[in-house]
Amino acid sequence: MVNKHWYHWKPEGLQLRLQVKTRASDNKFAEILEDRIKLRIMAAAVNRKANEAIIKFLSKEFRTPKSYVQILRGHSNSKKLVLINKPGRLPELPGLEFTE
Repeated sequence: MVNKHWYHWKPEGLQLRLQVKTRASDNKFAEILEDRIKLRIMAAAVNRKANEAIIKFLSKEFRTPKSYVQILRGHSNSKKLVLINKPGRLPELPGLEFTE
């Protein structure tokens, strides 16, 4: 059974609970942890570079404008809560499905 506690559909859009690993070899989703999905980002966590890379990556993966991706909590932390407003598509991630 796939743990679905790493995302929630809200009226505003899709909320993701991320565990971010910076300075990775590639930008990609990794394994699902207890209540988060691990996101590997190549950028370093310096001068907001990692946050910018996260927004750019999620925008591309969910096919939505960067302005529709917002970090709600965890700006200076590896644990982040992110909102994706109006995702254009859902990437193939374990357990991720649209629910109303």
